[in-house]
Amino acid sequence: MSPNRRIVLNVIATYGRSLYALLIGLFVARWVLQALGKTDYGLMGVVGGLLGFVVFLNSLMATAVGRFYAVNIGRAKRTDSTKGNLTACQCWFNTAVRIHCVLPLILILIGLGCLPKLFIRASFRRVVLTTTLCEMIFLPTIWLFVLKESERRFLKDKPLRFLR
Repeated sequence: MSPNRRIVLNVIATYGRSLYALLIGLFVARWVLQALGKTDYGLMGVVGGLLGFVVFLNSLMATAVGRFYAVNIGRAKRTDSTKGNLTACQCWFNTAVRIHCVLPLILILIGLGCLPKLFIRASFRRVVLTTTLCEMIFLPTIWLFVLKESERRFLKDKPLRFLR
């Protein structure tokens, strides 16, 4: 299969999936509205918006963390000075861990102020807050692992000693 044909098929598949999700969402919205009622359906939209904001913020921070890790790895490859870049990479990792530990706690405190009024079941609220907290806290470690695997796969000639 040629690359152009593969691109066209991927675009068609992506648009097909989006259209399918749109149609399912339109049909399911009526049943969800009937089951929840007007007030709870509106609250579900508010909670969905807040969750979308947290996911956007998390992906934004993930991209930033990955970029700074990659820059330090690139500097170590270019200068052969792993000692200095080891310190820089450790500094970025420690900073990312601190940010990713403080920000979820701030979001959870805000969420504890707002979400008890929005959610009917306290157990669901705890699950949402716990998974969000864990995902945001583990993000720097996950990115370091991803970059280590990428370095091992693509840079076999001279692996970085400080990532082992």
